[in-house]
Amino acid sequence: MHGLLILDTESVDLPNVSRRRDAEQLYMRCAALMVRSVTAAGLRAVVVTNAAQRVATEFAELGLQDANIVERAFELPADRTIPHRAAHAKLALMRDLAASGEDALMAILDLDAVMLRAPHLGEALTPGRLACFDITPAMFAESGGRCENDVRRISNDQVRVPRWFGGEMVVGDAAAFRSLVEMIDLVEPRYWAEHAGLYHSGDEAPVSTALNLLRERGHHHLDLGEGRHLARWWSTWRPFAQQSLSEAGRACVLHLPADKAFLAGEAGHAFVPSRFLRRYRRHVARRLAVRRLASRFGYRSGEQLACLGPPLALSETCK
Repeated sequence: MHGLLILDTESVDLPNVSRRRDAEQLYMRCAALMVRSVTAAGLRAVVVTNAAQRVATEFAELGLQDANIVERAFELPADRTIPHRAAHAKLALMRDLAASGEDALMAILDLDAVMLRAPHLGEALTPGRLACFDITPAMFAESGGRCENDVRRISNDQVRVPRWFGGEMVVGDAAAFRSLVEMIDLVEPRYWAEHAGLYHSGDEAPVSTALNLLRERGHHHLDLGEGRHLARWWSTWRPFAQQSLSEAGRACVLHLPADKAFLAGEAGHAFVPSRFLRRYRRHVARRLAVRRLASRFGYRSGEQLACLGPPLALSETCK
């Protein structure tokens, strides 16, 4: 399980981070919690970073002296104003996995995700097949259809029915990543040529386009959103309906992009899924109380409040 941690002091845009001065420690602590959760699930976590010594020092302070941290230099886009600038390094990490020659399954997992239980993908993922996360309805609602146009533009209108895939988790063997990378290599030049007019900036646009083109050529990807392998859950306003936290908490992997500060605050504790979910539920309940109060004075048309749902029994987790 590979987590990409770029310590970036130059980018102007840092998505879902409220205080820039805390960003580096925030990302490192999110990475530490991700490592704790993956390890607790019985899998091996690797943090790939451009600042291994700094990360190792932070991890040691959190009691993670034995974490697997790999140093790698990454070339980021020269324009420091590009949104999700550091996320483009994920394309290089995908190329590394493609070149690894590994027959075993490998995965890239975002740092603001936790593993509640190890997903069992071995039987479904035959050699050369990828598992990815189809988030088309949410992204098309959020973008007003512009994401669909992004895929068409980057693919030069070679995709009949565009789908959009989240970047929080991608799973496959080296052969699967090679197929993906070969297609990324074809579309990335056009992604940059069209970049200024696209809705989305980051790894998801070229990767989604590449996955769509593979689908056009007969590749069948496993959707991680089915079978409760993975859930993305927002505690903030979104322009689409989403499942309750109780439902999301049954997934094996839970991605919480709006709650990096909470995740960072949990990094110093041993990861116990049931305890984590209880603490997160309390955190969200406080946030939602403020949101609901605000909604009485001007609910935003078309946007959805997050829903907690009923308390999650321990036996329900990752069913």
